[in-house]
Amino acid sequence: MGSNTTSDKLTPEEIKERLGKCRRLDELRARLLKVNQCSEKLQQFKESTISDLQSVEPPSPCKRGTSLHLKKFTSVDVEIPISPCKTPLKTPVKAPAYERFQHLVEKPSDELVLPYKYRLIKEVFRAIDTVVSLLHNRQEVITYSKLKPAVQEMLRRAFQEKYLGQIKTVFPLAYIFKQESNKYHKNTGARDKPSNPYELTVTANLAYKPSSTQNLASRFDEVARPENSKFRKMDSIVMVERRNIFHNSLVDILRNHHDEFLQSLDPPIISSGMNIKRWHPSFPLEDMPDIEEAPLPQPPIAEKFETARDILDKAQDLFSVNSRMEKAMKELAAKTPVKVEPAPVPVAKPANIAAALKGVSSSLLEKIRAREAAQIARDMTRSSGENKELEMLSRLPEISRIMRNIFITEKKAALSWEVVAAKVTASYSSMLGANEVDSHLNLLIKVVPGWCTVHKVRNGIFLKINKNEQLSKVMDKLESAIKQRR
Repeated sequence: MGSNTTSDKLTPEEIKERLGKCRRLDELRARLLKVNQCSEKLQQFKESTISDLQSVEPPSPCKRGTSLHLKKFTSVDVEIPISPCKTPLKTPVKAPAYERFQHLVEKPSDELVLPYKYRLIKEVFRAIDTVVSLLHNRQEVITYSKLKPAVQEMLRRAFQEKYLGQIKTVFPLAYIFKQESNKYHKNTGARDKPSNPYELTVTANLAYKPSSTQNLASRFDEVARPENSKFRKMDSIVMVERRNIFHNSLVDILRNHHDEFLQSLDPPIISSGMNIKRWHPSFPLEDMPDIEEAPLPQPPIAEKFETARDILDKAQDLFSVNSRMEKAMKELAAKTPVKVEPAPVPVAKPANIAAALKGVSSSLLEKIRAREAAQIARDMTRSSGENKELEMLSRLPEISRIMRNIFITEKKAALSWEVVAAKVTASYSSMLGANEVDSHLNLLIKVVPGWCTVHKVRNGIFLKINKNEQLSKVMDKLESAIKQRR
């Protein structure tokens, strides 16, 4: 193999002979010539640039024989003139609009609407009660370190101890809070121990119902049987009861604020004995103060003595009384003046209101204010169903006028229910659906009996109106019904 590879190599004479026989030898020579010319031009360009740089005179400091020494720097300070801008006005911080007007987009219900702060506390209690029920049913010790991450995962927001204090204020019998010492296993190292040997524990209190609602026999049973004789699980019935109690407690707190607001009105509205089903229109629902935090049990503070002097000072405080210091404190307390609270300054009425009411008798103003207060009190005690019926009654005068025109133009004694409903929907001044028109027609037949009657035949349901009765009498009946409802 080695002899074959050496014999295949070409000598320089053979290479020249083969290149001479190549057909494109002229092209190869022309390209090599261009490459050589490019290298010569590049060399000439370098020589010309170097000569030009040498011919340039140095700056003026070099002429004097001094050389410039530039210092190194890391940053450059540049002064940029700033255009004068207006100082922002200090506006009061308000809650976001989705919090302040949440009650406007919710479905109307008979129960009173809660502000955003109270709804948040209600949601926190629901999450805590869910986590506590799971751990309670497993018979685990519920600590704050276990409760916090699980509740944060459910709420998708930060959880703090202040929520536990607020829940204790609203529903004191919901949980039992204690500070208990941490019990470690034998194989637990010292580095795993927390700095504080005590931790807050939460225990579900299932005796959350007040004593007045408990059965007398069950109370005797509780006295007879020993404590912790039987474990009780937190099932769905217990959790729903606890949520209802918590919601009712929030409503009671809000009622107290509402009663104070009604007493501050001019003239005041007495809410005792009223079954309030909605808040006063001017009641600042979203500006209610936060729920106060009830004090939670704190870990005991162990006093440490570092030196013997500290021990002696503590012993002197315990076993001796400084009579001179006590006498001096009493004299100082007797000399301090008692602070007198300034009387409230009456708020002056605006000048434009006073000018507008000038010349109006005070008795007439009192009557108007009393009438407005009575109207607002009636509005607060009216349920959502009654409000809906009153709104439907206010539409009946126009609907009755449209129905009379329909029967006169059609020149028929009876018309089918569907035809009348379709024509009323098309002719009414505002939007009304087919189901809404049906409910309005039924209410009209109920409020004004004898004028519009229903006849059910094999072909369908037909309506008739009494053309002999004047429309003005029908309007008077409807107006009297509206006044009675109001």
